[in-house]
Amino acid sequence: MSDVLIACDQDGLIEESNAALCELVGRSEQDLRGTPCRICWPTRKACSAGSCHVPRGRARSGRGRAHLRDAQGLPVPVDMSCTPRHNSTGARSAGCWWAAAG
Repeated sequence: MSDVLIACDQDGLIEESNAALCELVGRSEQDLRGTPCRICWPTRKACSAGSCHVPRGRARSGRGRAHLRDAQGLPVPVDMSCTPRHNSTGARSAGCWWAAAG
């Protein structure tokens, strides 16, 4: 698996993804845009483990292991990294995840 990218807004809705994520989950980028990022995780617990959503104004980066859900709904182990995105004034505007096969 190539590195996948999931860029979400503050509400956890997917703003941008890449071809590797689309292939993994079996959906087009257009279909993913505006969808809650939790659809990429097989369980609510995995979604929490893979999430870097924190209250507005606070920044947090992290790395860890998690599972993404593939097109068949099966968990795929990945190494994940989460980096908050910031706007031109430096305020946190969204979260960005990438994952590599684990």
